[in-house]
Parts: sequence; C-alpha cells; structure tokens
Amino acid sequence: MPAEAKPARTLQEVAAVMDLGPLLPGDWRYVDISEGRQSPALRQLRVRLEDAGATKDSLEFPKIALTGHRGCGKSTELLGDG
Repeated sequence: MPAEAKPARTLQEVAAVMDLGPLLPGDWRYVDISEGRQSPALRQLRVRLEDAGATKDSLEFPKIALTGHRGCGKSTELLGDG
C-alpha cells in the first residue's frame, strides 16, 4: 500500500476515492491467479465455448456470464492474456 494511503472510515469515503477501471499491468494491487485459470472446470468451459457452434447445422452461439461484485476484477481478468 502506498505510504500516503489512509484507511477509509465510511463507505462514502471509499466511494469517493475508488477508481473502478481495470488494473493496468504492474499495479501493486494485482494478484496473479494464473494457477487457478488452469483448473479442470475452466479448461472444460473453454473447450465448450470454443466448440459451440462448430457444426454447420448448429445455431448455437457460445455464451458466458461473468459475474461478481463491483471492483472484484472482472474487467481486469478479461484484459489479461489468459
């Protein structure tokens, strides 16, 4: 944490200083979760998304809902090269 940072005491103080944009490479708040990206469940999801609609008679398109609370890292994760 930067030396000039001080703890917020109210939710209003938190909201006033929050930057809701995705973290950029090298940001000190970034946590590398690449090991978790290699889980069997995520590999299976990737295969299903890549294979959806692969046959010419299929009208299915791959869909995924990426959910989480505001600021939990959804956009940051999507910007990654994982």
